[in-house]
Amino acid sequence: MTKSLFINRLLVYPSEKEIDITFRKGLNIILAEDIGDVNIQTRNSVGKTTFVDLIDFGLGRESFLPDDKKSAKIRMEKMILHLEYSIGSQKYTVLRSLVNEENVILYKDWVIDGLLEGHEFHHNNYDVKKYCSFLENELYEGRNSFDKKKIISWRQSAPILIRDQVGGFQELTKPANYYEKAPVRRKRVEFLLNLLTPEKTDLENRQAEASELAAEKQKAYNVIAKYAKHKQNQSDIEVHSRKISIESEISKKNDVLAHLKDQLVNFNKIKDAENAQRARWFNELRQIKNNILTYHYRIKNYEATINEIQGELEKIDIAQSAVQFLNRYEYKQCPRCLRPFSSDQDENCKHSVNQVSIKSVNLIRTVLNNEKKELIESTLSHQEEIKFLNEQQEELQQMIGVIDASLKKDINVILEQVEDKEGVIANYRKELLELNNSLNLSSDVENYYAEWQEAKQKLTEINKDISTILKEVDKRLLSFQVEVNEVIKFLFSNSRVGLLKRSERKGNFSLEIKHATTDGIDDGAASFPLRVIAFDLALLKLAISEDTNHPKFLIHDSPNVHDIDPKVYRRIFTFVLQLEKEDLEINGKVDFQYFITTIDIPDELKNSEYVRLKLDNSGERGKLFGFTY
Repeated sequence: MTKSLFINRLLVYPSEKEIDITFRKGLNIILAEDIGDVNIQTRNSVGKTTFVDLIDFGLGRESFLPDDKKSAKIRMEKMILHLEYSIGSQKYTVLRSLVNEENVILYKDWVIDGLLEGHEFHHNNYDVKKYCSFLENELYEGRNSFDKKKIISWRQSAPILIRDQVGGFQELTKPANYYEKAPVRRKRVEFLLNLLTPEKTDLENRQAEASELAAEKQKAYNVIAKYAKHKQNQSDIEVHSRKISIESEISKKNDVLAHLKDQLVNFNKIKDAENAQRARWFNELRQIKNNILTYHYRIKNYEATINEIQGELEKIDIAQSAVQFLNRYEYKQCPRCLRPFSSDQDENCKHSVNQVSIKSVNLIRTVLNNEKKELIESTLSHQEEIKFLNEQQEELQQMIGVIDASLKKDINVILEQVEDKEGVIANYRKELLELNNSLNLSSDVENYYAEWQEAKQKLTEINKDISTILKEVDKRLLSFQVEVNEVIKFLFSNSRVGLLKRSERKGNFSLEIKHATTDGIDDGAASFPLRVIAFDLALLKLAISEDTNHPKFLIHDSPNVHDIDPKVYRRIFTFVLQLEKEDLEINGKVDFQYFITTIDIPDELKNSEYVRLKLDNSGERGKLFGFTY
């Protein structure tokens, strides 16, 4: 069973606003509160996703800030993320600069308080790639690799454990808004469910090899058995007699062939001059062909550039038309940031529209037209060069053809004789091989049959082993299907059921939410995020009770609460709390961790221990870092 992952404490130090949060096993809520000011309507952009990004960054994400956040990078240059976490029973503290993210400092044990007090502890330095490998080895202990090949990496599995707000709640196995190949998405879920074990992978590879080998052995046996049946009426004495006769004929033909080849050597000496001339002309012909290809390549590049210039000219025309049209109107607010313009403003909005000089635009158009004209002239010039080279090429080919005809004219007779003798010898050798095989035919048939039966038996044994493993896989998959249905029924208070399907051919997962009474499919807007939420919670619940590769760690970053029935949404929290209770009763402890960032929670939880961080829409002071970036 995979070790559980637990986040104990998150600290950003130094920082402009205190960011020091401790967490608990089980439910952890990051709440964006509404302060009730009628002039403030949104609780977005207060730091919920930024909080999730900090945890993800501490767990090996490549960077924290996008490249375009230059001002934020200046402001956060000295800020260091301190993250205490445990994998199984082993505790760790990781430090990463929010800006200079290449270096990762890792301590054993939870040492944030000691570091703040100035104590020094032994630590290891990693780059991001090696740090991710460390996390992978600690969590999965090699179960994600087979035969020195990685099935899935830690960072490939992380997106389904840390659901991104943007795009993470649209599809079950595509948890982010970036492209991934279908096999990666499928293997991620199969690995976490422990459907994709090294043993199963090994047996499937061996099964493919054994099946191919058995087919080859059967085919070989069928060929040799058929041949033996055809030859069974010919006696061994006849075979030996024919073999001696053929060996004698091969010896005679080889003597004649050697004499003919000597004639070819002498004849070719006379033709050295012609061959040398032919080689020179052939080199010239090759150079001409290379030059033609070069000119064609240049023409193709010129034409592409001409098309690009034409596109730029069309863009200029469109832009000018748009400017002329829009300049008829007076702007009352910035078209980009929607900031109102007023006469008493100390300074203009930084996005103010600047009038573009018509003279400058015309100058650009003239430059582009001149460049286009030069490219067209160069294209025509190269086309003339190609025409001239084609004429030279045709002339050289004709001269080479004359020499080839001269060489073939006198040598063809000898070559025909050589070819005839080599053909006769080849046929004799083929017959000789068949005769030798015929002499050992009975023994060969028995050997081929034995090899076929051995390969068949090996395949049968592998198929039995795979059948045993597939029963366990089907059992675990059935358990997961039951868990998904139970989660759906709980969230919808038994008014819906969940039907999880896995395609036989590609192994892709899909989940339908159906009305419990009518069996009709619920495909409303809320069904998309709820499918994902139920799928993830079922994975988490299964990991608590069965042997899977899931680290019993899950983050849901701001599911779209506006699309979901409030009663259903709030039962997510009830489900996790019930999961805590069941885990405590059965296992004597809570051994999972669930984070949810949200703007809405049940009233009874608002001031509870489950809320680990409160943000609000009061302005900069209510945001995670205390400022907007």
